[in-house]
Amino acid sequence: AAGGGVSATSRTDPTEQDTSGTDRGAQNLRLEGTSIEQNFLTGSAGLGGGLLIEGSILGAVKGCSVRINQATGDGGGVATAGGASLTLSGSQVAGNSAGVCGGGLSLASPHAARLLGSVQLADNRATDGGGVCAQHRDPSDLSCLTVPQQPDLFMLHFDQRTDQGSGPLNVEISGNAATAGGGAFFAGCRG
Repeated sequence: AAGGGVSATSRTDPTEQDTSGTDRGAQNLRLEGTSIEQNFLTGSAGLGGGLLIEGSILGAVKGCSVRINQATGDGGGVATAGGASLTLSGSQVAGNSAGVCGGGLSLASPHAARLLGSVQLADNRATDGGGVCAQHRDPSDLSCLTVPQQPDLFMLHFDQRTDQGSGPLNVEISGNAATAGGGAFFAGCRG
């Protein structure tokens, strides 16, 4: 099971070509001014109680509220997996919970997530990484990797740039809790 509220999934490698020789390229998801609230995702492999961005998806979430979502697996609020990327700007990810990793955000993609402008990650809960969980997982089968395969693997980039140019960077990571590792942030992989 994946994506309790919204699921954007592409099972193709963005560098592959189909049999006609056409480059498939990355696909885009843009959510703006959207509320993703009170979704519940079950199943031990459940990713993204509120939002799942997976595969070759380039995800942009702007001015959104991702609140009070639950996943029994990873990413109570938002999860990335496979080759997906995420840019989060002017948004709130709050009050979400995950049974395993990343109450607010679970990053299991080889691309860094970008937080732009004003972003709030607050009051999220998980076993590991109440606020953010960055896992070293293989994009093809989600197994744990012991060594990152790219230098920027699972990093968060904070940037004060906004759609209107430069503005104040106001990232709040507060009130998150974890029962095992990293109330605010956990980087690693279990299982």
